[in-house]
Parts: sequence; structure tokens; C-alpha cells
Amino acid sequence: MLKNTLLKTATSNWGPSFTLKMSDPVVIIRFSLNVAILAVVVVSVFMLIWNGFKFAISGGKQDKVDEAKKGILYALIGIAVAVAAYVVVAVLFKFLTGVPLDQAFKFVNF
Repeated sequence: MLKNTLLKTATSNWGPSFTLKMSDPVVIIRFSLNVAILAVVVVSVFMLIWNGFKFAISGGKQDKVDEAKKGILYALIGIAVAVAAYVVVAVLFKFLTGVPLDQAFKFVNF
């Protein structure tokens, strides 16, 4: 009974003939990729804040300033790569499943 309830709430309709359930492999892969991309963004934002703090307390020492700048640059690159990966996944999802692109950019609803 619990499984039926979960599947019923995990079903998303994108039209009269298109239904995905949380148990579908495409949805599982898409959800896993969304979680991984979200984790990369969270870590990158944390690193951006941490290196900004390091930059602020560097005291003008050139080696510490350079280290903080590199960290900030790498964090921004991480965010850019994660956003690009999310767009690529959404576009591939659209072409593989036929889901409209505005729906492909949404996280899978439970």
C-alpha cells in the first residue's frame, strides 16, 4: 500500500499520453544527476564564501591574497560547470523523453 501511495504521488503528467513515475530509470537517472549537480553548487558556494573570508583576513600578504583569489576563481568555475551540466542534462532529457523543455528544467516532483 505504501508503495502504491508513493508511486501515485511520484507520478508527473506532461500531457495526455506522457507519464513518468519515480520508478522509471530515466527519472532515477535524472534525479540522481540533479542531486549531484546541486551538491556541486552547494560545495562551490561554500568554497566561494570561505575563500572570500580568507581574502578578507589575508592582511595584504600577497601569497595569501593569491591563494584566496585562486580559490574564488575555482569556486566560480565550479558553479559555471554545474550550471552548464544542468542545462546539458535538461536538453538531453528533453530529446530522450520528449518532455517539453520548460518541464525538463524542473526537478522531479515526489
